[in-house]
Amino acid sequence: VAVVKDCGIVALESALSSEKRERECLLTACLDSDMEGFPFGYFMPQEEFIIKLHSLFERKEGDDFDYVSTVVSKIRQTNSAETEDDGITQRVTVKKGVSGTLVGKETIKPIVTLSPYRTFREIKQPESRFLLRINCDSAEPEVALFEADGGQWRNEARIGIAEYLKSKIGVSVIA
Repeated sequence: VAVVKDCGIVALESALSSEKRERECLLTACLDSDMEGFPFGYFMPQEEFIIKLHSLFERKEGDDFDYVSTVVSKIRQTNSAETEDDGITQRVTVKKGVSGTLVGKETIKPIVTLSPYRTFREIKQPESRFLLRINCDSAEPEVALFEADGGQWRNEARIGIAEYLKSKIGVSVIA
């Protein structure tokens, strides 16, 4: 039987023994701990954020990937940069055009839906909700994503792993 122990650990175990009613672990597959994960909850420079967004998230139809990428890439720090923030909604001054002569205010969606790589790459990555925050107080704009789904993605990942295993191997799966 395959046992999905967590969103990053799957074990292949024997049938229950007749005497002690225990299973012997035959094989364990773990998500590579050296794989880089997105640093949720930390502000990072705009360029670093965009690089991590494009390399550590799965782009899906209907998600906010393109929105986040576009909004973050438009942020320009100048002497006239303005932010309005009530703790939930942010308004950030954004320059539009190559010359930067057109200035407009854009309301930032506070909650965005994205699919970061957080479990085995073979399965479809679970979508999660994140709070997008932009900080223009320092010399360079900084951006952060804060998890806002209460860990629900873990359950969806376990279910996704179980479905993948059921379709690929001929053993029962416990998730």
